[in-house]
Amino acid sequence: MFRRIRIYLKEMYPFWPRLLVAFGLFSTIYFLIIAISGVENFSIGGQELIAVLTAFTFLMSLRIADEFKDYDTDKKNFPKRPLPSGRVKKSDLITLLLVFQIPTIVLNLALMNNLWWFLGLWTYGILMSFWFFAKKFIKPNLVLALITHNPVTLLLNLYLVSFVCTKYELDMLTPNTILVAVALYLPGLIYEIGRKIRAPKKETAYTTYSKIMGYRQATLLVTILVLICTLINTYLLTNISIVAIVILWLLFMSVALQSLHFIEYPDKKPYINIVMLFMYSEQAILLVGALWFIFAGGA
Repeated sequence: MFRRIRIYLKEMYPFWPRLLVAFGLFSTIYFLIIAISGVENFSIGGQELIAVLTAFTFLMSLRIADEFKDYDTDKKNFPKRPLPSGRVKKSDLITLLLVFQIPTIVLNLALMNNLWWFLGLWTYGILMSFWFFAKKFIKPNLVLALITHNPVTLLLNLYLVSFVCTKYELDMLTPNTILVAVALYLPGLIYEIGRKIRAPKKETAYTTYSKIMGYRQATLLVTILVLICTLINTYLLTNISIVAIVILWLLFMSVALQSLHFIEYPDKKPYINIVMLFMYSEQAILLVGALWFIFAGGA
């Protein structure tokens, strides 16, 4: 069993890279809110570690839930993946889920300050795993699946925002705090759409946004979302880092130019590479900008 779990983690949810993603997401939200709100005295303790663990575990749970939800279609479209290929058993994934879920739930119930947000997050996640009890309507419709499932990452961000705001006695539902959650949500939405954009010659039986909308229109949609994300980040960073704002707009121009190049020459380069460049760069720019403001006191 342990060997099979290692196979799954290596191929579908690499432990250390995913832990780094969870840490980066939490750190960006944490320090961005501190910088925007002008919190002068802050402390890092056990609750922060629990928040990172929760993000890591929850994202793992979504990945495993997808394995069960998409098992039949994955056998057709991705037969070499660990579960469809038989190299990993469903019982292995259940064990992996419980090993991380149980401590996370116990720690949140016992030690965290945002219990209701935690319960709301996991309730939504559980409903997602059952297709909101409307599988026959949602599963065949890629757009409906996006509308119903993708907001879960926004709820994860709001869980993290609620922890920071509660700890430092900040108002939770302000334009700035909500926009922080949205700013860290949009790259995930962009990735979700962008990873399902393919050149016409590379389309398969797998349903993609490029097949539904046409690859040109799908690419333009992603570019518009990148622009919206950049505008939100510009607003958030206005009093924090002018340098970060300049870099963000350079990043946007790079993504826009690469998107236009993809529209012109779709067979040259997978579009997912462009999307991933934006997703990781945007978060890094926000985090470094906030940290520079907090510790160096400069823009």
